[in-house]
Amino acid sequence: MQENVEVGFFTDPTVCIGCKACEVACKEWNQVPNDGFTWYGNSYDNTGHLGASTWRHVLFLEQ
Repeated sequence: MQENVEVGFFTDPTVCIGCKACEVACKEWNQVPNDGFTWYGNSYDNTGHLGASTWRHVLFLEQ
């Protein structure tokens, strides 16, 4: 990804299931490097923080 390039990321929350496939596809398409984030807990929805290339945090609430 070129320096000083701003990108936008829009999500339709009415169809979002929290799988983060859109984030992965966007990162791959724009060649965004891995920022070294780690998963917390027992599922892939639980990222510990947002960062320069980790744009979404989705919390699943199972009832």
